[in-house]
Amino acid sequence: MAAIFTSTCTSILDLPPSCVAFPQASSEHFIVGTYELQKGEAIDEDEAISHQETLSSEGARRSGSLILFHLDKDNKLTLIQTLSTASAILDCQFHPQNAELFATADSAGSISLYGLRHSPSVRMEYIKRFIVAADPKILILSLVWHPTNKNVLSFTSSDGFVYLGKLDNSQSCLNAYPVRKHDYEAWTAAFPSCERGAVKPGSLVEIISGSDGADLCISASNVLDSSNLIQPTISTPLLTIKDLHSSGITSILPLGDFYYTRSQKAQTLLTGSYDDTVKLSHLTYRNRKDTHTVLASCHLGGGVWRLKLLEDFVGQIGISQKFLVLASCMHSGAKILRVSIVCNQRGLPTANGTFHGERGSANPTNMGAPFEGEKITFEQYHNADLLEHSPISQDTRSAITASIEVLGSFTKHQSMNYGSDARRAFTDNEKKESDRRGAGEPVADAFKGEGIKAVQESKEPRNKVTSRWDVASTSFYDRLLCIWSAELDIDLEPVCP
Repeated sequence: MAAIFTSTCTSILDLPPSCVAFPQASSEHFIVGTYELQKGEAIDEDEAISHQETLSSEGARRSGSLILFHLDKDNKLTLIQTLSTASAILDCQFHPQNAELFATADSAGSISLYGLRHSPSVRMEYIKRFIVAADPKILILSLVWHPTNKNVLSFTSSDGFVYLGKLDNSQSCLNAYPVRKHDYEAWTAAFPSCERGAVKPGSLVEIISGSDGADLCISASNVLDSSNLIQPTISTPLLTIKDLHSSGITSILPLGDFYYTRSQKAQTLLTGSYDDTVKLSHLTYRNRKDTHTVLASCHLGGGVWRLKLLEDFVGQIGISQKFLVLASCMHSGAKILRVSIVCNQRGLPTANGTFHGERGSANPTNMGAPFEGEKITFEQYHNADLLEHSPISQDTRSAITASIEVLGSFTKHQSMNYGSDARRAFTDNEKKESDRRGAGEPVADAFKGEGIKAVQESKEPRNKVTSRWDVASTSFYDRLLCIWSAELDIDLEPVCP
């Protein structure tokens, strides 16, 4: 039976919240972005940030703010700073390798950079604004940083474009260009989990995007030097799926990647939609026989606006993997999901790149990954010759067993839940160390990230782990911010070979 979580503290904000972001899993600070239409502009509640409002309210004026909060070890909430912004904030994302840098997407066609400074006190600091859309009436709906390259990001717009951008090292110039054009609003984009390592000028980067037309695309494009102003033409996507959901795709969470052969490639994705469902899909592409298979689906009772990976657990290596996911559901509050993937047959690669029955198998990037280190054209990338042998000979559905379960819900939100994020809850030792830090005593590095190490380094049999999280979730029209905690026992069940 799914748990019902209760709040430990709440706050009413001055403006409607649209997004929430913690710098990292162990942070004591987080940021809330807000979005307000000028009073007098009547908008249906279902079209607040989403759907037709992005295009139909061209005359509406939007403003917003960024709010910095401190959340201590006992979940006491303190407002630290508020920065007013001339435009409404639609998304806010911290850099994955730099917890002192974050970017925002706004309602005036811009991406802005901010710093989170810690000396002499914790404060937000404006760095630079980049106008990336040709028309200031165009909304930048979402943004995502590349998982490993510090200068690469992608963002999407209300006129259907998906952009790839690259900052220079001084963060003073953003070279951005469109790589995909959807027919309707491009709600979200993500980098495949296979996108590891440094991205060099001229190399190809893949981007997964979803739109209000319910199409999911995987595209590839070159990353340019900031000094190179040549903008490539939009190319044919590697893969387009038009029947994955019955309504617009609003969230994409890549969970795994495999290289089957030199030219065949796959992704396991979790996607959310206005159709109130979240789906786990297995995609293969770049082999002229592109396919997709829905492995599992779950109805969440409200449009799935955002999906955030909290944690993943590997059971028996090469056989099973579980993912803990935070879902922001527009009409049904925040939920924590458990996504389970089990390999049933030998020869099927798992999300960590090993094969059933082959412990310690090579990483996928060493399994004939195409064109590594080479500068190639898009046509070469897409039309690579197939090798004669593929390790996948079984139907995907018979080779994989998968499920999506709701482990718990937070139901206090009475209007649109657009923004949620989480940090790992403090352990008792970390709380003691936090008290020492507050008293001016030196902090022992050994305690930092103890909650994570407790899972990673436990000598107990890994048939069950406990995962503890503090969550900040919001609702739009009642301007409500809630803090709540979740303690979840994750069973890593034995798997039959």
